[in-house]
Amino acid sequence: MNNKILILGGTGTVGAEVAKYLHKQGRDYVLGLRSSSEHQALRVELDYADEATFAPALEGVTGIFMITPGFVTGIEAAFKKLIQAAEKSAVQHIVYSSVIGADANPDGTHRQIELALEASTVPHTILRPNFYMQNFITYEADNTKQGRIFLPTDDGKTSYIDVRDIAHAFDAVLYQEAHHGKAYTLTGSEALNNTEIAQIFAATTGQPFENVNPSEAKYEQTLLSYGVPQGVVEASKSLYSYIRSGYMGAVSNDFEALTGKPPIAIQTFAKDLVH
Repeated sequence: MNNKILILGGTGTVGAEVAKYLHKQGRDYVLGLRSSSEHQALRVELDYADEATFAPALEGVTGIFMITPGFVTGIEAAFKKLIQAAEKSAVQHIVYSSVIGADANPDGTHRQIELALEASTVPHTILRPNFYMQNFITYEADNTKQGRIFLPTDDGKTSYIDVRDIAHAFDAVLYQEAHHGKAYTLTGSEALNNTEIAQIFAATTGQPFENVNPSEAKYEQTLLSYGVPQGVVEASKSLYSYIRSGYMGAVSNDFEALTGKPPIAIQTFAKDLVH
């Protein structure tokens, strides 16, 4: 039987990397997208606001890479309905890219979706990655280009994970019965604060890098001045408060246990900054 994989968020930071990884492996996949003039050959219509698109998008699909869109509230209901649609389809395995520590917040979006998976009849695996290294070249691209890290994290450490490793972990667990019902925490091999990361970026790129470490008020003021919506600002502040409070420094060996390889080092990721 042909194993076709549906990738949610296929044009996002993680989903695009999953697609790239599967392409290199010669796997059959499609991108679930609401609308796009690109990727037509690999696209199926999937609109979270339109339940009628769910069943057609799942036709012929046996595996799903599931990830929620960033900074979107109230998405839990749509994902629960999508999981219900998967129960009525030929889907054999859902792998959900959640977040580190999701199980500690029972009311959070990610945990609500995890619980929906746990209650479903579809075999599933949960990946809980820490902050992505690629945030420095997506959300923080302008600051990174200016040679600075502008995040209100004080000395808090983070065990950043490269999204290429998330894609690798997804492929390692997909269709593997041993991983059904399991949850894995994905981190890098070390926890670093932003001063240490700035030093690594400077040493790797040969360019000066500064950890500005603004106050939370200054961070909020700056984002608002760029026209970032207040809701996104509040969500960002909340995320970085976890780093500041020391909650994001745990290091897990789950990635190496799943793949047999060590996580990509931030020094390796930093080389991408000069390309």
